[in-house]
Amino acid sequence: MRCVFLYPFLSCVILCISMKDILRHFFVPHKENGYHPHVLHPKRAVFYSMVFCAIKGVLVLCALLLPTTAFLSDDFFKGEEEILYTLTNELRASQGVATLGVDELLATSAMLKAEDMATKGYFSHVGPDGRGLASFLSEAEYDYGVAGENLGMGFYDALSLFRAWVNSETHYANLIDGSFDEVGFAIRSGVFEGKQVTYVVQHFGTTADALPAKIAAERIHSVVVAPQENGVSSSYPFVWNATDTIVKDTSFISQESVEGGLLLRAHVSFLSPIHSAYVKAHSTIIPLSFDEDLQMYTGAYMVDLPPEGTFSGVVPATLHVVDASQNVRVYPLLWKEVSPGVISSVQQYFLAKRDGSPLAPLFLVSQWIYGLCTLFFIIILGVKVFVHIRHQHYHVIGQTLGLLFLLGTFFFI
Repeated sequence: MRCVFLYPFLSCVILCISMKDILRHFFVPHKENGYHPHVLHPKRAVFYSMVFCAIKGVLVLCALLLPTTAFLSDDFFKGEEEILYTLTNELRASQGVATLGVDELLATSAMLKAEDMATKGYFSHVGPDGRGLASFLSEAEYDYGVAGENLGMGFYDALSLFRAWVNSETHYANLIDGSFDEVGFAIRSGVFEGKQVTYVVQHFGTTADALPAKIAAERIHSVVVAPQENGVSSSYPFVWNATDTIVKDTSFISQESVEGGLLLRAHVSFLSPIHSAYVKAHSTIIPLSFDEDLQMYTGAYMVDLPPEGTFSGVVPATLHVVDASQNVRVYPLLWKEVSPGVISSVQQYFLAKRDGSPLAPLFLVSQWIYGLCTLFFIIILGVKVFVHIRHQHYHVIGQTLGLLFLLGTFFFI
């Protein structure tokens, strides 16, 4: 009976001794393994690298095969709204302007505007039925004293949209306007000219009772920084709505893909005489001159950018007008034809990593794998270098550092 219990015990002891020797042989440098732990053998390092590359390759392939509809979910939109909110307040803080709080009523008015554009298939501050910002604020029961609106269409990446807003005077002016206390966001998907797109709306506001008495008049308001003149930058008020304009609603800007970039064309008609005018689309200035044949102001400019670059999403251009009384006015100028929603392979990969994406959990698991493996090889390399410091294999140290570099790269991308 004693032998019956003794044999399993001895077997366990022998197994433990054998495992100890195997682990020591693989992980600890000593004389019997030539001070070279076998886990760091060059062939194994190549195998590890192939496995890590294969994991990243599968993730890249899945990300590139992911349909764009995967970026049109409410969960994904919510994450992009949070990014826009963070970017807005970071910009305001960098300019010494008070940060904004999120207001549910402004979020509701933004949602109503986004849904209106998505349902009716238009992209404009004023809808086909003549409804503008004031109408949506009223429907949301937001009692504004001052308010502003930023629009975007075709962007799947919040950072790209935000950069486009910053490069547009009227949008940038809203972003840094100190008279605003609150903000609301909404992103919705819809169809524009037969293409599935995203509509993005950002509503700013301050309630009438919170607004200082000196600017308590109800109006849609912003502040625009004028182009520099003689090295001095000046500012002037920008007030715009459907009735406060000298620009005919037949005015537009268009883009045409040509070899080497895009050809931008602006066609503008005015309700009263003007002194001069130009259009700014992103960072491009298009001077306007009067065309006798068309009886309107026109201008064209070639942009050396591919269609999938800056112009893959759309924000209204800005029309700068000096009227006959030398007053400067700025108006949004809408695009006649747009090419929204073009996503590059690199953009799609990084979008697939974000919260709300169907692949986000897989990317999280892969980061854990790369992180734990990095920690493991750092420990093994430390043992290799410091346990027997006089006996080194520098090619093994070099290849392990290379493996750690690969792991670190995959962890961050």
